[in-house]
Amino acid sequence: MRPIASQFLIAIPLPEPYATQVKEFRGANDRWDKPGMEPHITVVRPQSFHWLPDEIHEVQKLRLPETEVNFEGVSTFKNPHANVVYVPCESRGLAHAQQQVVSIFPKLASLVGEKPIHHITLASKVPDVSVFDVEEAAEAANIRGTFVFEALNVYVRYNSGPWQLLTA
Repeated sequence: MRPIASQFLIAIPLPEPYATQVKEFRGANDRWDKPGMEPHITVVRPQSFHWLPDEIHEVQKLRLPETEVNFEGVSTFKNPHANVVYVPCESRGLAHAQQQVVSIFPKLASLVGEKPIHHITLASKVPDVSVFDVEEAAEAANIRGTFVFEALNVYVRYNSGPWQLLTA
């Protein structure tokens, strides 16, 4: 089977009512980035390499033990002129999910030993001068919750196009 060149990321979709809370926050506070993917928890950050469709389908079929994930608080990935404000997520199951994905994609072996920061993006490409205001708005929004997950979604982006949910 021929590999496909693109970027992909692996995530857990955020259920309701949390997805709506995040969408509303983004609509009011994220004016630097175009609307993108549905709200989610990043399990494997965006990766660029050639992958085989069979590998992606194996991830899509992966079923994990039902695991609770908690999210609350506000933090920021500092990156000059492109900061990301996010809600941190905690769950032993998230690390397990990442390990399962690495076992399917040996190309991701560099992620082994890396301490992943599982998160829900609230605003991205935030200029340095606006970070404080977005963080304050996020604290006031108090986006927090707990839910159980057992499956992962694979999102793909061809060239620089929009992220799309890859369906089986």
